[in-house]
Amino acid sequence: MEIEQLKLRLIQLVLEIDNQEVLLKVLEILQNFEVKTDPWNELSEEVQNDIEEALQEVENGEVIPHNEALKLIPQKHNLV
Repeated sequence: MEIEQLKLRLIQLVLEIDNQEVLLKVLEILQNFEVKTDPWNELSEEVQNDIEEALQEVENGEVIPHNEALKLIPQKHNLV
């Protein structure tokens, strides 16, 4: 079933419901689904790509320990 057909079918089913408790439960389910969406999907494609690239660098061992990185900052910015 295509997404548009599925949406129309859901609308039809909801319109046939005369029980307020059932309608409230359906509403609760749909509202809870909105809250539980994956935050990853809220990130831009560029940010997702940057994160994936950084994770790949970690997997490849292309990282510098934090204490060593702190030592490099003054050198990089001519603060020495």
